[in-house]
Amino acid sequence: MEGFKKTIVHHYHPTQFREALQLSKDILTRPAEWDSHFRRSVASSVMSMIYDTPIKSNDDPAVHQINEQAARVTRAASPGANLVQFFPWLKYLPARCERSGNVCSLTDSIYDFLSIAKWKKDAIDWHERDSLVFEGLMHNVATRLVCLYLS
Repeated sequence: MEGFKKTIVHHYHPTQFREALQLSKDILTRPAEWDSHFRRSVASSVMSMIYDTPIKSNDDPAVHQINEQAARVTRAASPGANLVQFFPWLKYLPARCERSGNVCSLTDSIYDFLSIAKWKKDAIDWHERDSLVFEGLMHNVATRLVCLYLS
């Protein structure tokens, strides 16, 4: 990523400094919730650096969303997470059962029953869901830049 190469990264030091101060304050005031403080801090750092949208509270839905997406990507990328990693020909199986009317062919029923290509359906669903979120964030940045430019 061009935005995080070594000649640019020093621009993020103020953001990292603010997040470090906020994290320290949060841990000192509520030490039992240290895990959620770290999750908020990491999510806020990423959101601040990429979308200029810091996260102020552990209750912000973006914290949960970012951590869920990161966990999902980590699980999907782990060795042996899906059979397709061992049997590459499985990538040619359909992701969804195509039904004509109320009738589903025997092979489609087997796909539904065994969920052999469930990984593919899940990946398509995740892509659609995550794309909406990231496109919304980019739209917000573009809107703020246009407003800044016009003012």
